[in-house]
Amino acid sequence: MITHRFTWLSAGLLLSRVCSMPTNCRLKRRLVETCHNLLMSMGDRFPLRCIDDRVLVPFPKTAFEYNTSHQAGAIKQSVYVTLKFIYSVFDNDEVPEQWDGQQFEDFQNIMFRQIEESECVRTKSNCRPNIKDYPFRLPFQIIQQNSCFRSQFQFRINKKIESLEDFYNRESVLREYFGKLTTVLKEKDFQYCAWEFVRNEIQHVLLFILKTDLDGLFFGRG
Repeated sequence: MITHRFTWLSAGLLLSRVCSMPTNCRLKRRLVETCHNLLMSMGDRFPLRCIDDRVLVPFPKTAFEYNTSHQAGAIKQSVYVTLKFIYSVFDNDEVPEQWDGQQFEDFQNIMFRQIEESECVRTKSNCRPNIKDYPFRLPFQIIQQNSCFRSQFQFRINKKIESLEDFYNRESVLREYFGKLTTVLKEKDFQYCAWEFVRNEIQHVLLFILKTDLDGLFFGRG
């Protein structure tokens, strides 16, 4: 009996934590557009002398493909971790002197702001129980007394697990991609052409994300 009660209590605590998370948690399209524009304007077009330094690093577009609304959470998390990977790549003291220093600093600051303000994307849930219908009840008591709600709770937990597994698969291919970009920088000793290759790649990454968000799934206003 104690073990059973503890199990429901744990579930109740999880539910109360999940349901207390922000309900209006969206990435901001305007900030991503600004970062893309800054990345383009901080340097010149890809230098002809660097063409031989270009390597094939296919971008994993599959990380942003979706067929059902249940994949929305995993998709938004994929965009979020992509921004974190981008910030990590450029968080380096050996960027080219040829780049506009102020624009590069603005790019880093805005990217950091987007990541900090959208951290809730990693933990947001759509669970919104009406606690007012159960005054003076703890979460585990609500679940126990309402079979419909208990079934719904289990359904949401299962969907959340599926969403997490989906996200981890997407994160894995993204991590591999950005790991290859970092390897290019290291192998070429962080030289100018290597940085230009990476800057060009990430311009296309941001542009791809902006163009893919045709249904407004990734971003909110602002």
